[in-house]
Amino acid sequence: MNRYIAHARREIKHKWYVFLECCKLGIPLLGIIHDWTKFTPIEFGPYARHYYTTEGRQLPRGREGKREYLYAVLHHYTNNKHHPDYWILGDGPMPVPSPYREEMLCDWLGYAATNGVPAKDYYIRLRNEDKVVLHIDTQIWIEQMLGVDE
Repeated sequence: MNRYIAHARREIKHKWYVFLECCKLGIPLLGIIHDWTKFTPIEFGPYARHYYTTEGRQLPRGREGKREYLYAVLHHYTNNKHHPDYWILGDGPMPVPSPYREEMLCDWLGYAATNGVPAKDYYIRLRNEDKVVLHIDTQIWIEQMLGVDE
């Protein structure tokens, strides 16, 4: 299997889990359109080349990003309202409004399901290692929903 097929399969699997979570929260339309930009030329190829070998084997996490990959990530974050980065202005993060914070939660739950990890652990890794910045109101809501600090 080549890298493009492997990447498409992974994205479709992720979208499926996100859709299921969005249905639980009453936002199925956001589940359907979730991450649609990942299938555009500006994102699809760079992501596939960054994460997969030509044979479709997954490459290790933590690789340095090539310019095209970093541009694809920037494009993704600034064009999808469920990403915290979308809501950061010059003076800091803004509260993520509903329903985008719900989609953000579903995205993280979907990622956890796709990768077989607890969502709470994935969120904590995001906050600590990847330095995700959230407005305090959004952070409190997310952490209540995930049961962080219980």
